[in-house]
Amino acid sequence: PRVALPEYERALALYRQEGNRRGEAVVLGQIGNCYKHFGEFPKALDYLGRALTLKQQLGDRREEGRTLNHLGLAYWEMGEFPRAVDFATRAAAVAGEVQDRQLEAASLVTVGLASDELGEFTRSLELYEHALKIFRATGHGVGESATLGNIGGVYLLLGRYSEARDQYQQALEIAERLNSKSSATHK
Repeated sequence: PRVALPEYERALALYRQEGNRRGEAVVLGQIGNCYKHFGEFPKALDYLGRALTLKQQLGDRREEGRTLNHLGLAYWEMGEFPRAVDFATRAAAVAGEVQDRQLEAASLVTVGLASDELGEFTRSLELYEHALKIFRATGHGVGESATLGNIGGVYLLLGRYSEARDQYQQALEIAERLNSKSSATHK
């Protein structure tokens, strides 16, 4: 993000100069995500909020859903879990409308993360299981592995240790397989 931010800022200026509102909207979101990574949440929320407004004005529902999920993640990282649930739930609904299955799964995971923090483990397990089915159906191994890890985390918190171990083992096997694939393609 530190290297990307100045590039995004240059791109933002160019998109504005060209009058390319969609490009501007996307880059505003990317800048917001950079600030989220830095832990500079007021700036992150400002940029993500501006991106969301512009994407809504443009009627770009898929991009709107992505930004809603990023706002949910920002609020989760800030410890504002009910707001995280609200934004990520809205993102999942938009993803369903535009039939973006991976965004839907990612948004469900975000709701699950916030639900974990609220102690709503039954709900988070249901959300993670639903997301896991989507990630598997779409062949998104990284999402599948991460979601299995989240499920394992809930089982660990619930004292269901053997189930936690099984989920973590599956997550590890997928992660190792993906790393092997990526290593093999870069040789």
